[in-house]
Amino acid sequence: MKFGQQLLSEFNQDWGLEAYVGYKHLKDILREIRDDALKAIELDPTDPISLHVMGAWCHGVAKISWIERKAAAALFGTPPTSTLEEALEYLKRADAIEAFTENSMLIGDCLKELKKLDEADSFYEAAIRQIQGPKDPVALKAKIVKKMTKKKGK
Repeated sequence: MKFGQQLLSEFNQDWGLEAYVGYKHLKDILREIRDDALKAIELDPTDPISLHVMGAWCHGVAKISWIERKAAAALFGTPPTSTLEEALEYLKRADAIEAFTENSMLIGDCLKELKKLDEADSFYEAAIRQIQGPKDPVALKAKIVKKMTKKKGK
């Protein structure tokens, strides 16, 4: 028994067993978030929050690098996949229903990553106009301006 514990301890130090368990758990959570968001959209296709969550999920998954995806596939099975175009589809559907800061910022991020810089800036500008609520508007505006390609709105 002690040998097994020592071996497990060494494996964890050398190979990051915690990372393995963490990734397996993360993969399950990612699939659960996707499934829940899709179910919510199915139940109410006009809910901008569900559409935003699905767009954010697609954006996050699309940004997994090729090397991370290959390593994960070799060790744990195929990770979920998505594209920036798929993210934009969900995010723009949410925007058409109700425009809000976080959604406009994420649309801008997707467009910027797709090298559609003028369109990205127009969504960043919209995000600045939409700032409201208890958030610090100065800090949020500065964060958005930092993302802009033409640095308008300083």
